[in-house]
Amino acid sequence: MVHAESTGEPDDGRTSGRARQALSVIGIGASAGGLEALKKFFAALTQAQGMAFVVVQHLMPDHDSLLPEILSKHTDLKVVSVEQGQTIENGFVYVAPPGQDVGIHSGEFQVTPSAESRGWRHPIDYFFRSLARDQRQDAVGIILSGNGSDGTLGIREIKECGGMVMVQHPHEAGQDSMPLNAMETGQADYVQPVAQLAKSLESYVDHNSVFDDSTIDPAQFLAELEEIQHLLHFHAEYDFRNYKHTTLLRRVQRRMGLAGVSDIREYVHRLKDRPEEVEALAQDLLICVTQFLRNPEVWEKLSELVFPKLVENRSSDDPIRVWIPGCATGEEAYTMAMLLSDAIGEKRDTRIQIFATDISNHALKTARAAVYPETIAADIKPEWARKYFTREGDTYRVSKSIREMVVFAAHDLKGDPSFFRLDLISCRNLLIYLEPEAQANILRKFHFALNPEGFLLLGNSETAGRYDQGFEPVDAHARIFQRSTDTGTSDFVLPSRHTPKRVAPRRPTFRRPQPPSLRELAAEMFWKSTGAVVLILNEKLQPIFVGGSGDRFLKIPEGEQRYTVYELVRSGLHLKLRAAIGRLDSASDASFDRAKLSQADGSTLDVRGYVRKMIEPESQQRLIFIKLEEGEPAKTPALSSASNPLSDPASPATTDSLEDVVKTLERELMESREELSHTIEQLEQANEELRASHEEAMSVNEELQSGTEELEASREELQSLNEELTTLNVQLEDKLAELESTNNDLDNLISSTRIAVVFLDTEFRVRNFTPEAIDLFSLIRSDIGRPISDLAHKFTDGSFLDDAREVLKSLTLVEREVEAEEGKVFVRRLLPYRTHDNRIEGVVATFQDITQLKETQELLHLQRTQLSLVADAMPVLLAYVDKEHRYQFANASYEKWFGISIKDVIGKPVWEVVGEKAYEVARNKIEKVLAGERVAWDGELPYRHGPSRFVHVEYIPHFDTHGVVVGYYALIQDISKRYEAEQLLHESEARFRNLADNIAQLAWTCDTLGDVTWYNRRWYEFTGQTFENAKDRGWADVHHPDHIQRVKDKIADCAERETIWEDTFPLRRHDGVYRWFLSRAVPIRDKKGRVIRWFGTNTDITEQMELEHALKEADRRKDEFLAMLAHELRNPLAPIRSGIDLLMMDPRSPQEPLEVMEEQVRHLVRLVDDLLDVSRITRGKVELRKENVQLQKVIQKALLAITPYAEQKGITFSADILQEPTWLKADPVRLAQIFENLLINGVKYTEEGGHIHVGVALNGNSVEVSFKDNGIGIDPELMPRVFELFTQSSRSFDREPGGLGIGLTIVKSLVELHRGTVEVRSDGVGQGSEFIVQLPILKKMPAEFAEVKTYQDAGNQRILVVDDNKSARHLLSRLLAALANHDIESAASGREALTKIGELNPSVVMLDIGLPEMDGYEVARRIRSVDPDNRILLVAVTGYGQSEDRLQSEAAGFDVHLVKPVGIDDLRRVMTHAKLQREE
Repeated sequence: MVHAESTGEPDDGRTSGRARQALSVIGIGASAGGLEALKKFFAALTQAQGMAFVVVQHLMPDHDSLLPEILSKHTDLKVVSVEQGQTIENGFVYVAPPGQDVGIHSGEFQVTPSAESRGWRHPIDYFFRSLARDQRQDAVGIILSGNGSDGTLGIREIKECGGMVMVQHPHEAGQDSMPLNAMETGQADYVQPVAQLAKSLESYVDHNSVFDDSTIDPAQFLAELEEIQHLLHFHAEYDFRNYKHTTLLRRVQRRMGLAGVSDIREYVHRLKDRPEEVEALAQDLLICVTQFLRNPEVWEKLSELVFPKLVENRSSDDPIRVWIPGCATGEEAYTMAMLLSDAIGEKRDTRIQIFATDISNHALKTARAAVYPETIAADIKPEWARKYFTREGDTYRVSKSIREMVVFAAHDLKGDPSFFRLDLISCRNLLIYLEPEAQANILRKFHFALNPEGFLLLGNSETAGRYDQGFEPVDAHARIFQRSTDTGTSDFVLPSRHTPKRVAPRRPTFRRPQPPSLRELAAEMFWKSTGAVVLILNEKLQPIFVGGSGDRFLKIPEGEQRYTVYELVRSGLHLKLRAAIGRLDSASDASFDRAKLSQADGSTLDVRGYVRKMIEPESQQRLIFIKLEEGEPAKTPALSSASNPLSDPASPATTDSLEDVVKTLERELMESREELSHTIEQLEQANEELRASHEEAMSVNEELQSGTEELEASREELQSLNEELTTLNVQLEDKLAELESTNNDLDNLISSTRIAVVFLDTEFRVRNFTPEAIDLFSLIRSDIGRPISDLAHKFTDGSFLDDAREVLKSLTLVEREVEAEEGKVFVRRLLPYRTHDNRIEGVVATFQDITQLKETQELLHLQRTQLSLVADAMPVLLAYVDKEHRYQFANASYEKWFGISIKDVIGKPVWEVVGEKAYEVARNKIEKVLAGERVAWDGELPYRHGPSRFVHVEYIPHFDTHGVVVGYYALIQDISKRYEAEQLLHESEARFRNLADNIAQLAWTCDTLGDVTWYNRRWYEFTGQTFENAKDRGWADVHHPDHIQRVKDKIADCAERETIWEDTFPLRRHDGVYRWFLSRAVPIRDKKGRVIRWFGTNTDITEQMELEHALKEADRRKDEFLAMLAHELRNPLAPIRSGIDLLMMDPRSPQEPLEVMEEQVRHLVRLVDDLLDVSRITRGKVELRKENVQLQKVIQKALLAITPYAEQKGITFSADILQEPTWLKADPVRLAQIFENLLINGVKYTEEGGHIHVGVALNGNSVEVSFKDNGIGIDPELMPRVFELFTQSSRSFDREPGGLGIGLTIVKSLVELHRGTVEVRSDGVGQGSEFIVQLPILKKMPAEFAEVKTYQDAGNQRILVVDDNKSARHLLSRLLAALANHDIESAASGREALTKIGELNPSVVMLDIGLPEMDGYEVARRIRSVDPDNRILLVAVTGYGQSEDRLQSEAAGFDVHLVKPVGIDDLRRVMTHAKLQREE
């Protein structure tokens, strides 16, 4: 029977009073893992015309959703968030906002804050329910990946309202809980991967758009619908003949959309070809959808108005009887039971009987199981969940006390007898799917079944008030009615005048009714013109066709037409018609006339008729054709006295009239006789039949009497049997109680052991399973009956079925370890399933989780192995000895010590292994440990095998659980070497102390630096302290107060960094005198690098410091002397150099003597420079001014500078220099000095006519510059000291070649300052020598140099020369005058110079630094004070040429620093200074 829970009556082709829109709204529910599924779904969607999508996800309510932005990247549809009042439009994807419940009303979104807590929210169910109520058959629900069961209730309502449900395949889903729960409801139309779901959805929407409820009239398809009803009745055994055509067409249309069929005739053929489609359509029509506490306000009214009356004055032997037809999956029945259980309260003697019936066995199976998904928690009362349900995994099971109140049975409400003596019938939303006649018949059954004043509960859109009698409303809004008390049980409910009359349908052609043919029109016109009526009767004499207007001859009552023709014809016609039909037994046709029909006005109507047999061409059914028409009116003469024919017998007219009358009367009499004769024959025939029936009745009566006697005997037997059954029932009740207790024990045992158990039959199909097996096999309740091989399992076990077959074959236990997901391990045991009569009916598979046990075993094995390895690796004897003195365990050291196998040790007594002598030494200690005392001792043991050993022994007793010593552990360590080392240590310490006490230094040790633990004797002698006042930090008392804090800070820093401490400070001697000490402490570390001690010394350096101070003072005086010497030597050289330059400028002067004089002056200047350089280098005061230097240019410059010297001795140069520029980061002046010194050295030690070769070669990241000559060579004894200061080769008394022996020292120092190296090679005296300089080069070529600016002579200048040396002043002035026609003045002091500056206004001032009274620095500063524009070129001309001198002159305002003697080339360069020249 059709059964459902619905929110309202079907639309009959309309949707809530509005025309159906061509738009399908698709709700998509997803949770964990749903994002990837949504991406795949929308990416696979190619045609979304006529669709709008609403995505509902489980989202955190306090976080914004990024889902619209993410989905927009995977679809061309517009993705937006849902907003309040927003109208749903075609081609949009709407995303539900977090923390909000989204619903739909009249095509607009309704958004409300969620009232549920985070854990109990079911936003998908909320939206799906709203979607079903608003869109009805246009609703589509899709369940994707997710945890939990949200959505399962919503898809039920979508299916109820004619919508479609799709579910992602669990194997593809990231989380399969939601898809599995949706599948378990049985409501899924498609279970496919996501991409295929998109294609199926497009096909469904495309085919579903063929039908439109607002434009299609079900009358167009009556023939097809009736044929479908016939197929359903024939194949599925469900009678849907009273189903409303609008709802039937809608369900057919839905199945057509799912099947991809657009023509209803094609779908009829599909039903004929595919029985499974018939079953699927039948299940769709059954609409097995309901829920707990649906329409809560109705249940509240029922509890308020009905239940108190049912419970009131109810005795224990008078149970409350309730019938719920169309119970579906049982939710309403159990709801009724729970509410009644709450209503009776403490009246536990009141029994409740609920009969829940349905036509669907599949739905009843679910109802009897009483297992429902966890989502019902949102529908039931919280206290019900605790009181009437038990939680089993992710499901709820109705408690046994409630299940026992309800009896489920298969029942067809239309055809099967009803229950009786009922107090309440609940038939909600079932009648709305039936035609009015069927509704009336069912209400008659309900009226009969109810007790007087019994109650009837109908659905929201149903009512019993449309009928005139039988029920009175209790609450019209809640649809609660009560059986009327003033009607008998025989009255039932009669149809009222408003009940529509059944009209035999015309069978139209497909799609639209065809117009009548010309033949039909002609027949209709003929019947109207003649007034004739034509009937065609079946074999039961029931009219199946009536043509013409038959109101004059027939009387057709209202209601279903099951009457014979005799009951339909009017009075006066049935006798002649019966006689004519009777004559058809012997003839093919018959006729009659002058049948008298009385009219309403008192007149009579003559009727003649024609009857004929006929055969229906298609079915060959025998039919009867009847034609009735009005006869000619009879001519009846007047019988008045005026015209009485007897009054004038002689009259001819009268005679004729009489004859006519007589003939008429005779004919009527003859007909009457024939009719009477036929009636008599029929009466005799009927009497014969009655006599036969009487005889049969008598025979039956006798049989009944015999049967009564037998029944009486049977009654007595039944009474006896009833007594036996009563006794047996008591026994069965006891057995049931015992079985229930056993089942409870078994349930508690299974739940407490938490072992997964699966019961299989002999064909390995699932019979039952425990909740723990759900995770292993992904089981659901609907999997019962499925082969275990069809189920996906989450463990690795390829031999499961083979082992199961072996169990059935051998009837023995098969046990294996199997691995599951997440690293779990199970013991799988297979046993035969035995019944109490020892029959084997399958296999029991148990899976016990031993993951923790396995891990513990592996850990124990690992620990045992590790302990064994550790014990064997330890260089000691480890053993366990029992109280019988026998070894039970020994490590590998026994083999190493004694050279015997472990096998020869285990089980042997101690004295046999170690020897009698060693045992006697240890015997008393062994006795102590066996007495429960732990023993440790050192001594020498004379072992049986090997030499005697000094050992450290520990004996540890082993107690059992009762505290009794059962053995001991022995640990024996060989300390022979330690014993010897300790002896040596004692001797070493003695020697150390003797040494430390006799050294000159103060010595001490610390455990922590600063906390002294020992001093040597010299400390006490020097300080006068004792150990008591010097220990720890007592040493601070003898420190100088000005140094103590600094010393402590440095000690703390070194102690923290564990680095060597070294410091210099004064200590007070015992007589109060402070002496300076160099103190040093070194950390002493163990093998692991940890500091375990500090050893420190204090060395008296007072004399050394005084000596160093004297040396420093002498060095300072030496530097001052060298500087003064250089200054004093340069001052007389200045006029000499100037004089030579003047003479060389005069062509009349002899050049050769002047060149010799010039060379000697240069040589003297170079000697002075070398003295100053070596002094600066030895003191580390040389600073390099590095820049990017091209090596080739420096070498060329050096060669050019030395060439004049070489030419004097006839020495030639050759060079092998790289063509590609080589760049260095170097000081160009010092680099040139290196090369010039090496070249000068080669010229000095090469004979006349010799040769010097300069080579350049790259060597990785460095360059080698070699200077090779064929000179006198180097003595091998001199080679190691060639770069030392003042070292020279042996020379003759004429001091040739000369020099101070410091040039190579300067070369080596300058090369090392450039991070290079220099070496010398020579094969000996007379074999020449080679100096090789290696310098680092730049890896990359530097950027281009800026454009070099060149200047030219700006003409004559006004020059002031200031020098206190008259000769130098005079010659410098003459030299300047020789360069150009300059205006030159001179001054002998600073004051004179300042005066002349104001007068002369010079452009150049040549100023000596060493002036009397006011030095050159002060003069320069004063000149700059009167020269704010820095116009004057100040040139320092001085004998001081060190770097600090140059810095000081620059600070005073000098532009150029010239060192005496100044050459003419120096003056020319000054005259091209930037201040005097214009840029070219």
